[in-house]
Amino acid sequence: FMGQERRVPIELLVYNPAKEMVLEAGDDLPAGAALDRVHFASSGCVGDVCQTQARDLVWTPAYDQGGLDRLVCFHARNGRVSGCEPDGQAAVSERCFRLQVQKCVYAIQYEQHLSEIASLFRTDWVNLFSMNPTVKAPDRVLYAGQLINIGHLYSVVPGDTLAAISQRFGTNVATLLSLNANLDQDHIQSGDKLCILPDSCSADRT
Repeated sequence: FMGQERRVPIELLVYNPAKEMVLEAGDDLPAGAALDRVHFASSGCVGDVCQTQARDLVWTPAYDQGGLDRLVCFHARNGRVSGCEPDGQAAVSERCFRLQVQKCVYAIQYEQHLSEIASLFRTDWVNLFSMNPTVKAPDRVLYAGQLINIGHLYSVVPGDTLAAISQRFGTNVATLLSLNANLDQDHIQSGDKLCILPDSCSADRT
């Protein structure tokens, strides 16, 4: 969820005692994500394993990363290359997985009010309050980690364009793009799910 810290453990097991492996992230990490320091390392062979490293991928998706869907990769690189490695031996081992962020849901930060969250998403607290019946009083500090809706999911129908959707719900294409990080503004298709923050006062009523 946007605003909720994620920690993904990455573990490297080395079976060759002659290698000094380094665990690194690729260039495809989303903004704000990083590998923390090595928090566990061991050397000396135990069974078949001769070296272990463990690091966490740490990431708190930002308010404009809802819907992000990205393949991220990590590399294990030999930090001590002698030049005598066998022909064809890979210098780098790579493993990849997907990072995904749910749309339209935000995890509240410490001591945040609805009005502060509303300013992040360029709306007003009344709009957010109406979408969150579990929030009983709009002027109270909400607890950290509480999940709230910041929009509605809309299913694209045949003939839809971003401009038409924006006009219908009283928003604009730039806002749609900020609420849907995986959105290709030049290509949407029927069945796609979009997070939309409608403005009933500006919506097209024709």
